[in-house]
Amino acid sequence: DALKEAGEIKGYDMKTEAEG
Repeated sequence: DALKEAGEIKGYDMKTEAEG
């Protein structure tokens, strides 16, 4: 659903920021 999708996108953004 949309909420799960938003969470996955947010998690991906945070992960990529951490990687640099």
